[in-house]
Amino acid sequence: MKTTNGRSPRSETSFSDLDTLCRQLDSWRQSQPGRPRLPAEVWEEAAALARTYGISRVSRTLRLSFHKLREHVESSAALLSGPPAPAAFIELPPLAGPGPNGCGCIIELCDGDQARMTVRLSGEGSALLELAAAFWRRGR
Repeated sequence: MKTTNGRSPRSETSFSDLDTLCRQLDSWRQSQPGRPRLPAEVWEEAAALARTYGISRVSRTLRLSFHKLREHVESSAALLSGPPAPAAFIELPPLAGPGPNGCGCIIELCDGDQARMTVRLSGEGSALLELAAAFWRRGR
């Protein structure tokens, strides 16, 4: 999708969103005595805009701390990514026999905690399912 100037849009947000937040934030700052903490909603909106326009531009426009905004962007990115997707089931064909180096196959299992198990099979691999199940069950 192209805009009238021939460029692809960067996201669903626009510069007007940044300008709107800037005006709202200026109005809020003027109505507050002293220097109170910014509401969480402001940081969330600023972090969302920073993912589109960059932390530097948003922090300058909104007059926010670059480092605090970067922390909010990083923490919201971690929340957005969520937990890793569960591993998918993969069905392997039966082993035909030893490969060129004398080993039928090498299977490596790895969980999200960096634990690894390597299995070298030559010939029949019926025990692989039980081995893998034990690996995934351990520590639970």
